[in-house]
Amino acid sequence: MQQLEYKKLNLIKEFPRWRLVNINEDDFFQLKFEFQENYRKNKCKPPPTYNILQYVIFDTRQGPFDLYYPKVVGYDGDMLVSNRLLSILREYNLQEHITFPGIKYTFKDDERNDMNFLVLYDDYSKYIDYAKSTYQLVVSDFTFRKDEFGNLKKEAILKDNIKFNSREEYYFNMRKRNRLRNDPVYVFKHLYCRECINLDMFYFKNEEGGVYLSPRLVKRLEKEKIKGVDYWNNFTFDF
Repeated sequence: MQQLEYKKLNLIKEFPRWRLVNINEDDFFQLKFEFQENYRKNKCKPPPTYNILQYVIFDTRQGPFDLYYPKVVGYDGDMLVSNRLLSILREYNLQEHITFPGIKYTFKDDERNDMNFLVLYDDYSKYIDYAKSTYQLVVSDFTFRKDEFGNLKKEAILKDNIKFNSREEYYFNMRKRNRLRNDPVYVFKHLYCRECINLDMFYFKNEEGGVYLSPRLVKRLEKEKIKGVDYWNNFTFDF
């Protein structure tokens, strides 16, 4: 069995301002609703058929960065990437995705269109083998349970090396958790997902939610000094 340390993207860079063009607000939010419903009803499939950001011009005073999270969309499997970053990603193996070029934004009053709307449209958590994965029970307070590098503190782990027989058993235990009482939460320690072995970027929904990058892609982004990239911590995947 092979183990690899993947990193989970922390999409903290956002365009603080945006405005609509060539569309009224009601029509745009209807498009946004349809976009989001497509993923909820179809479990992230099929791919979007239109670029809802064609009507949006973003504005930023900092950067520009190579990676942004377009909070206006409201879907966790999407991001805005620069032409430079996109050219790098095309050299690697990404899960099912679609790219819409020419996203408009202004930087210091200069209008640009060198960003791309990248959408990962399949939920790879459906491929997790829960019976072969290992979990931990940790305190729910995020401010306490992570160190300065985003890794779990030892004192935050209440129970280690937990096993579940199936996806159903895992979610049954998750649903028993009382969020109002800040009950402890299960987080994965090692995930077994053979479908991810050849991928350098993939998306998990639900409890494992987020976009994950392979070690070789992380190394490349660091080498190229890609701006705007940040991570939560390391996650171990077994193949």
